[in-house]
Amino acid sequence: MARIDTLNNFLSDVANSIRAKRGTSESIPAKNFDTEIENITTGIDIIGDIVTRYIATNETISAGSFVEFINKTPTITLGTEKAIFNSYYAGANPSAVRLTDNKVFIACRASKSLQYLYGVLVSVVDGAITINHSLQLSETTKESTYISATALSADKIYISYGQYYTYGMVVTINDSTIVAGTEVQLTTTSGTFPYKQGTVALSENKVFVSHTSSAGIYGMIITINGTSIIAGADTFISSDTIDSPSHQLSVAKLSDGKLVLVYGIASSSKIYSTIITIKDSTFSCGTFSAKTLTFAQYWTLRIIVLPDDKILLAYRYQSGLYGIILTREVNSYSYGTETVISSLTSTGTNPEIGLQLTPDNKIFIAIGSSVDNSGNDAYYPIWAFIVKIEGSTITPVSEETQIIFNTEYSSDTIEPIALSEGVIFIACQSGRSDGYYLYGTTIAMDLEQVKNTTTSTPDGIAKTSGEGTSTIYTNQIEVYIPRV
Repeated sequence: MARIDTLNNFLSDVANSIRAKRGTSESIPAKNFDTEIENITTGIDIIGDIVTRYIATNETISAGSFVEFINKTPTITLGTEKAIFNSYYAGANPSAVRLTDNKVFIACRASKSLQYLYGVLVSVVDGAITINHSLQLSETTKESTYISATALSADKIYISYGQYYTYGMVVTINDSTIVAGTEVQLTTTSGTFPYKQGTVALSENKVFVSHTSSAGIYGMIITINGTSIIAGADTFISSDTIDSPSHQLSVAKLSDGKLVLVYGIASSSKIYSTIITIKDSTFSCGTFSAKTLTFAQYWTLRIIVLPDDKILLAYRYQSGLYGIILTREVNSYSYGTETVISSLTSTGTNPEIGLQLTPDNKIFIAIGSSVDNSGNDAYYPIWAFIVKIEGSTITPVSEETQIIFNTEYSSDTIEPIALSEGVIFIACQSGRSDGYYLYGTTIAMDLEQVKNTTTSTPDGIAKTSGEGTSTIYTNQIEVYIPRV
C-alpha cells in the first residue's frame, strides 16, 4: 500500500533526518526541532516539498519552528486601465515582457494595412500606467501577424515576428527610449500558412526560436552580439503541421537549462510535448509524449512551468477552461487528468488565456468570457482568478473577478506580467467592430505569507530563519510542507 503523507509521518521524517545527521537513535521532541536543525550545518533531508513564502510583518521565525500560512484565500484588486493604442487596428497581437519591477516592453503590430512591428515601453508606479516611449521597429513591408518577445536583460529584448517568413530583431532600452536594431530574415522558404513563433532566452546572448509552418515545426538557435543576430540552422523538429490559428505552440525554460516544447493539433484533439537539450549552437529533442484531449477543436492552449519543473497546461473550450498537470520524467513528460479549472463560458472565437506565476508560487489566470459579472452575455470581458497546484491537483483559491468591464472589449490576446510583489500588469488586445486596440490594466493580489504557530496542526516547518519587517513582502524563508 502506498504511503500517505500525513502530518505525523512528516514530523517523523524530520526527527529521523535529524537522528541520521547526528548519528543517534534517541528521541527528539518536535519542540526541539529548531535548535537541532540550527546545529546541523550540512542540512537535513525530509520527505516533503520545500516552498518559499514571505514572512508576515514584524514576525521572527527560527529554522525548525512550526509555522502556518496566512492569506490562503487571496483577493484580486482592480487597478488602473489605460488605452495604449486607441486607433483603428493598432496594437494587435501583443507580446509583453518584464524588464524591471516597474517596466514592461510590448511588441505589437501597429496597423492593419501596413502590419509593421511596433514597440512600446510602459512603466507602472502605484498601479498607474505611463507610456514612456513608442517606436516603429520594422519596415512596413514586413508583416507581424505573429510575434514572440523575450527579455535578454533589463535593457535588451529579442523579438521574433512575421507571417509567411520569420524575422528577428534585438531592441535595446536607453533610459526610457526604445532603440531598434537591424531586422534579420531568419527563414527563407515561404509557408502556406502563417508562422507562429515561440522564443526563450537561453542567456543574454543566445535565444532559442521555434516556429511553425505548413511543413511542420522547426527550431533554431540565435546568437546575439550587441544588437547583431547570427541565425543558426533552421532545424526540423516535427512533421506535425500546425496550419490553423487555433493550433498552438509554446516553449519555456526548465530549471536545468533545458527547454520544454508543447504544441497542439486541435483538429485531432492532440497535444504533444518534448524536452529539448541545448548544446552550443545545436539542440536535440527527447521523447515526444502525446495525449488526446476530451474536446476536439479546442481553442487557445498555454503552458507555464512550476518551480519543480511540473507544467500547468491550460486550454480553452466554449464550455470553460480546462487544465492538465504534466510531470517531468527525465527527457519527457507524463500527463495527469484533465480538470475543469473554470466554468466561465465563451461562445466567440478563440478567447485567449494568460498565465503568470505569482511570487508565492500560485498561478494567476486571466481568460476571456462571453459572460459579464452580472451573468449577461457580453463582448468578452476579461476575468481573473488564482489557482494553486498540489501534486497533480489544480485548485482555485480566489474568486473569479471581472477585471475589464467595458463590454466592447474582446480578449483576443492577454499578456499578464508580474511586476513588484503582488502587482500584475496585463496587456490586452481588444477587438471591436471597427478594429483592434491595445489596452493595459493593473491588478494587485494578496500573497500568501508565513507566521509562527503553536497549533497542533501546523502547515509546515521552517527550513530557514528570517525576520519580517514593517513593510509587507520584504523577506522570505523556505518552509518544509508535507507532500500531497
